[in-house]
Amino acid sequence: MKLCHIVPIQSKEYSLKGDYLYILANDAYHNKEYSKFCKSSKMYKIIDLNVHEQDNTLTWKQYVKLVVELNVNEVIVPDVLNNQVQTL
Repeated sequence: MKLCHIVPIQSKEYSLKGDYLYILANDAYHNKEYSKFCKSSKMYKIIDLNVHEQDNTLTWKQYVKLVVELNVNEVIVPDVLNNQVQTL
């Protein structure tokens, strides 16, 4: 079994105890220290836009740029809440 810890930014060091680094895109975009931490990690990186948890979500262009900057391995593509057709 593989583990991926999702932790508050203040406890980001605990995410290194898992097998993957799970990155919340809005937090990485708005917090340069957290972004630097994520970028420097050599772990397998998964990023999520966490759109339903934020009021100030990123644009698609900002999200893609962040994915490239952080050298992410896996991207969780945002969905449209309650709309399967638009999501797909």
